[in-house]
Amino acid sequence: MDCFFSRIRFILLFLATFPLLSHAAEYSYSANSKVIGQVQLATVNKGENLLAIAKKYDIASSKIIDANPQYKNKILHPGDVVIVPTRFILPKYREGIVVNLAELRLYYFPLDSNKVYTYPIAVGRIGWRTPTTKTLVYKKEANPIWKVPTSIRNYTYQTKGYWLPSVVMPGPDNPLGKYALYLKLSGYLIHGTNDPSSIGKYVSSGCMRMYAPDIEQLYNLVPIGTSVYIIHHAYKADWHHKELYLESHKLMDEMANKTDLNHTTAEQAINDVADKDNADVNWNRVNQVSQQKQGVPVAVGKKST
Repeated sequence: MDCFFSRIRFILLFLATFPLLSHAAEYSYSANSKVIGQVQLATVNKGENLLAIAKKYDIASSKIIDANPQYKNKILHPGDVVIVPTRFILPKYREGIVVNLAELRLYYFPLDSNKVYTYPIAVGRIGWRTPTTKTLVYKKEANPIWKVPTSIRNYTYQTKGYWLPSVVMPGPDNPLGKYALYLKLSGYLIHGTNDPSSIGKYVSSGCMRMYAPDIEQLYNLVPIGTSVYIIHHAYKADWHHKELYLESHKLMDEMANKTDLNHTTAEQAINDVADKDNADVNWNRVNQVSQQKQGVPVAVGKKST
């Protein structure tokens, strides 16, 4: 195990020697490479915490904690080095918008292009989970008006003791932010937020929230009619040239014992993309990555022919 971590640390230090952009939401991919971006190392400045670094690098707050378990519940000090998990294995579906609930991340694949845009998101909390499904964007709206659902008004009163208005006009108090994409799935939107600290968490009433710069970019990119896949893939695997990579995330609580199209084991994820006749898989390393759930792609095999 110590050798495994030493190997990972060496790779990260090697990658850190290259200058990388923080908000690099746009990537290109090819038939030979379904792994995008690079892991980065951030040196902590005075007053910074993991959440501030996550926002700076456009990463889900919970995912930067997963990648740095040694700093969980600890105060960072200037000079500390933090792993920034800005490398991703592309999701199984590569069409339109793909939301991976387990990853707390959204991908957008423009039509007839080898480009992909990706952003951290917030999704539904326990009892208000964002559903797994396929739908589409049927409407876009700048400066949206929020017509507050009765269920949310009742929930807010029961849990917080006050009533939300039935309608919230555009402005700083509007939880939808400045831009919204309406899905053909009653009551569900992809939108901005007036609470950026919520990004990277399971806290919404089912909608998908984004940082303000991210939703503005996505809003301007996405045409009406774009397909939307909402999935829960805790394990992703694919090839980067001749190396096989695995990325592992924590399961949502109620998905832990559920087996359907939106839940795969690490073995299933690997078998989806790796032909047993031409893949040399290190299953010990697969087990390590599966157990650690740090959200960082790790090489677990290679082409055998």
